[in-house]
Amino acid sequence: RQMCIRDSGKPFSFTHNILKKIFTQLIRINLSIFAKGIVHRDIKPENILVNLEDYSIKIIDFGSAANFRGRGEPFREFQGTLECMPPEWILNGIYESEPATAWSIGVTFYFSVFGRYPFRTKQSIISGKFPLPYSNVSNELLQFLDSCFQMNSTKRFSLHQLLNTSWLKRYEKH
Repeated sequence: RQMCIRDSGKPFSFTHNILKKIFTQLIRINLSIFAKGIVHRDIKPENILVNLEDYSIKIIDFGSAANFRGRGEPFREFQGTLECMPPEWILNGIYESEPATAWSIGVTFYFSVFGRYPFRTKQSIISGKFPLPYSNVSNELLQFLDSCFQMNSTKRFSLHQLLNTSWLKRYEKH
């Protein structure tokens, strides 16, 4: 049985180990499609199917996909969803493949943990601040979010760097 991370308007509750498994796969899948010359451009909870038996995932809806562009080769048209829009698009009208993907992975991760989007408006995106719905959030989890939500896209973690964050490194295979 497969479900989206966001199904029936509500997020699923996953343990931290399952979230680590899901997000390790999400990052690796994006690296694989980058290697094939493709960027998805609409990573969000609705576009990630989770097999509830083994927690393997599939990314769906490649309608916004484009040829991958490396550093210094920005997109000048936005494809995707407002809540996942990177700040550089709002501020400068351009964005690059990997930093924008890292941002949207951060948005999807935040949604998976807290059950809501961190940003609902362009103003909240460019504020550089994401709300914490509760206070007992681990430092490793916060560092992962901070790595995704760097306002300066050149300081935002690459997908390889995200895989090596302490939060994901502590993932224990079942």
